Amino acid sequence: MLTLRGISVSLFVVVLVFALSTSILASGYESGGFGSRAISMGGAYVGLADDWTAIYWNPAGLTQLAGCGVGFNSDYLNIETEDGNSIANSVIGQTNSDQGDIFFQLTGGEPSQFNKEKVTSVSFLPALGVYYNLHFCTIGVGAYVPLAFSCNWEDTVSGIDATYETETSLIAYNISVARQITPQLSVGLGLNILDGSLKRHAKKVTPLYTYTLDMKADGIQLQGIVGLLYRPLECLAVGVSYKTESQVKFKGDASATYPLPSGTNLVILQEESDYTQKLLVPVQVGLGVAYTAMGSLTLTADWVRTDWSDFYRDIDYKVEGALFKDSKVDQQWMVSNRIRLGAEYCPVEDLAIRAGFGLDPRGVSDRAVSQTNLIDADRKIVSFGVGYKWNNLAADLGYVYAFGRETIQDVEYEKNTSGLVSSLHYEF
Repeated sequence: MLTLRGISVSLFVVVLVFALSTSILASGYESGGFGSRAISMGGAYVGLADDWTAIYWNPAGLTQLAGCGVGFNSDYLNIETEDGNSIANSVIGQTNSDQGDIFFQLTGGEPSQFNKEKVTSVSFLPALGVYYNLHFCTIGVGAYVPLAFSCNWEDTVSGIDATYETETSLIAYNISVARQITPQLSVGLGLNILDGSLKRHAKKVTPLYTYTLDMKADGIQLQGIVGLLYRPLECLAVGVSYKTESQVKFKGDASATYPLPSGTNLVILQEESDYTQKLLVPVQVGLGVAYTAMGSLTLTADWVRTDWSDFYRDIDYKVEGALFKDSKVDQQWMVSNRIRLGAEYCPVEDLAIRAGFGLDPRGVSDRAVSQTNLIDADRKIVSFGVGYKWNNLAADLGYVYAFGRETIQDVEYEKNTSGLVSSLHYEF
């Protein structure tokens, strides 16, 4: 038998996990970095970092730059995800909080899930930076977009129309300072101002009722970056980078309309509230090596560790109700250890040919993988690219493809990303 208290608890679960799907995407779930040269070399760039994108990879690398310069980068990404269970429409009380179920039905009679399993989204990630060598130190300033995600999912089953839309972006404004301590050792420090925005919308229209849920918020926080670059030999460099953990505090508003039974009828209720949501930007450690052979071949390798174990679903509503209730829940995410390999060959002085490979294990726990939460899978990454320099102008073009498919609890999940990466760099 349905009770008002039971319905309230179940509706609260739906709203709570809906907010989680927002926060997961806002953390950037780690972009692959930026810079056509770096991405074409598989993202193995911590030990090389010898252009303006060092503000991201390893700020100590800025000491390798002479004079001053400006750079621009553009990533155009096509992301395809597949959830073998599509999106659930469970009977209230049976919704799955771990998988982020956002739709529900009151008493049955509706399909338990929708049919559309695949979603395609497009992201455009620009970056801009400048640097200036002051002899006693090098300063770099830039802005990049570690996350710009949009998803539009629509489906109709048995006369029921459902829509799920997301828009999320995170911009990092960076200032970095690097200094050469000895001829072999350089140190760099960076500060990121992280500026994020979140938007989510869900709607289900049935012959008897309409259910809607809308949430939007903005947040800002600081993140520190430390880098070291050590060159024991002229042909060998070792780099270390460390990005601090941050908790971005998003503030926004939420509203919802939902049905509740009243005798033999349904009553449509509405809730509105301001809310705050803490979002983890995880600590990251990177170790990289770069080796130059015969002056024309450069080989790189990176290990990058990202600790997602502190990820909590943490949300606080100004006005609590049946749907909007405060919560802080450990999501039991995991540590992700990535391996990246890269190579660059210069057959002539101004032409470079590049290739890379990487292994990108997921950090999301088995129980949390879903279309309404986050599709994540252990992925392999392949990349290649070319670069050419005309006097003081360098142009780079690269392609990257990341692919992964996993079966979790007898359900198949897939995530594939293809991207075209282009960069321009001018030295004054």
